[in-house]
Amino acid sequence: MGSVFRAHDPFIKRTVAIKIVKLDASSNEEEAQEFLERFKQEAQISGHLNHPNIVAIYDVGEQDGMPYIAMEYVQGMTLSAYIRQENPPSLGERMKVLTSLAGALDFAHAKGIVHRDLKPANILVQENGTPKIMDFGIAKMSGSNLTQTGVFLGTPSYSSPEQIKEGHVDYRSDIFSLGTLAHETLTEELPFTGQSINAILYKIANEPPNLSAELPGQPIRVSVFREVMFKVLQKDPEQRYQKASDFTSALMGAVKLSQEEQTVVGHLADQLDATVRDVSGVRKNLQRSDFEQARSIHQTTPQLTPEPVKKKGKGGLFVAIILLAVAGTAIYLHLTGELQPMLQDFQKYFEKSKEVVISETDLGEENEEQPPVGEPPKPVDLERTFGVNSQPQGAKVFIDGQEIGPTPATYTWRKPPGAVAELKWVLTNHEDHVQTITMAEDLPGNFTAEMKLKSIQRTITSKPAGATVQSGNSKLGETPLDFSFSPEDKVTLRFSKEGYEPQTISYTEGKSRPGKLDVALKKLPPPGTLSVISFIEGLTIEIDGRRQSGTQFTLRPGKHKIKISAPRFFYEEERTVDIQAGGAEEIRTPDVVSVKKVDFVGSHPYVFVKINGRFVEKGGEHDTTPMSNLRIVLGTHRFEFVDPNDTDNILKKKTIEVKSGEDIIVSSDD
Repeated sequence: MGSVFRAHDPFIKRTVAIKIVKLDASSNEEEAQEFLERFKQEAQISGHLNHPNIVAIYDVGEQDGMPYIAMEYVQGMTLSAYIRQENPPSLGERMKVLTSLAGALDFAHAKGIVHRDLKPANILVQENGTPKIMDFGIAKMSGSNLTQTGVFLGTPSYSSPEQIKEGHVDYRSDIFSLGTLAHETLTEELPFTGQSINAILYKIANEPPNLSAELPGQPIRVSVFREVMFKVLQKDPEQRYQKASDFTSALMGAVKLSQEEQTVVGHLADQLDATVRDVSGVRKNLQRSDFEQARSIHQTTPQLTPEPVKKKGKGGLFVAIILLAVAGTAIYLHLTGELQPMLQDFQKYFEKSKEVVISETDLGEENEEQPPVGEPPKPVDLERTFGVNSQPQGAKVFIDGQEIGPTPATYTWRKPPGAVAELKWVLTNHEDHVQTITMAEDLPGNFTAEMKLKSIQRTITSKPAGATVQSGNSKLGETPLDFSFSPEDKVTLRFSKEGYEPQTISYTEGKSRPGKLDVALKKLPPPGTLSVISFIEGLTIEIDGRRQSGTQFTLRPGKHKIKISAPRFFYEEERTVDIQAGGAEEIRTPDVVSVKKVDFVGSHPYVFVKINGRFVEKGGEHDTTPMSNLRIVLGTHRFEFVDPNDTDNILKKKTIEVKSGEDIIVSSDD
């Protein structure tokens, strides 16, 4: 059809998509003219379709002899990419897309417009899951004669049998294409496949569909699913569903959705159905002859307001005579060949006008009475359909106090230009969101609210008061204090006060009892004392893993692990003491004595000595036997006599009780 560019509208300050005609230089003049006419028709058709699930048209014009269409810029992915992404959409999300597409098609069909090329590549799905139908390049409006019978336009895999055989279609061809697209959306498989285009076209026109019996990872009612798909893919248009929304409603009975998904999709279908009902009453007026369409356009030109005419008893007969005369004139012009040139003249005349109004009023109905001369005309209402959503979804939406429904929802608003309304979103445990909207030609197609969690004020108390409260590394203050929590906030609070035992609680807003924030602190009992009585120089004392200085300690009641060591004198001791409230405990270390002689009798004249796993050293080096004046604490020790030439070779091990005044002499034969 052409090339599409992303562009920026500096006046309205928004991103748009601009489509331009891209004519093949080899095309003859007739083909080029039809191409331009089809491009123009796309703009005219899309201009009729103001729907949240159809790409909107902003402007149509010509620049340096090149026609263009300025359209809504949609950021998303094609439907084919959407259903096959790494984290594929759920069954409910796929049904929401199909329901939205059905509503958009019903809306277009009610306007007398057939898309004729519905396929995943012509559907963009936005990040929020909202689908948009685009590319009405080969669409057909009632009364258009661009495409003649017998000419096939469309995409093979998604075309209807009548589109393939005859080239002539009505809105039910789109319903067939929607059925094919729905089968692919739900099963990721096409109902008609083949090795070549001809094979695919033959199967669509002559063979039953090859339906999948399951959905990827999703349960379905197989018999219902096959029945619904067989009906929508009937070769005879009369045997299919006659509305796209009837098809998706029947399809809902075949898929197994959660209660929440059923509610959302069902409500979305109801909203879209209401949109279509608003325009369905004019469908009969869009299937008119060329003469009627020309007269309809002619009647929209400015006219003087006639004086009111009083109706008389014979007024109906008079009107009938006038209508017969008009009909006779039309038949005469048609027979003489003058009707078509006259219509072409009408068309050329009114195409020059920049303001063309397409009337959708049935000629058989009476025109509304014109306001009296001098009285200003009443403003004409605009009708705009927009989507309403929220993050998270499920918020109730109101427009001027009237409930629209839970998000996501679609609403059709009918008001004169400049009318103002208030949109209000309400969601449990969230702050209300309010937005004012104004009716205008360029009213946005979607309104989305970011719902903020509502904070809950809580009072944190303690008995007694004055406890310091901390959350992580943050100090919140001293009790009593007020603090704001959001629903499902998870916090760990630590209470501390001198003279009382520290206490920690975990609190989850909405799940924990608020009374949990009232903490009763336990008073600490009086401490006890511990004394270490020792005459050892360089003594090291650790209590509960922490090194202490001095030999007198005040400790809280309870058991404590005490470690006392003096490596220089081969002394190390660990014990547990139980401190009573107000009580006193003491630990006495053994005395240090001097052993006059330490010797080893055996095959080696001298050896190294290890005591309690520690080498005896002298002058910074391992000392050897015989040794004199060894300083060591009284008590039992573990002695090892080591080969000086190979420290891994232990010649003798022996446990010896060291006593004051006794020498230590060990023989290898002992």
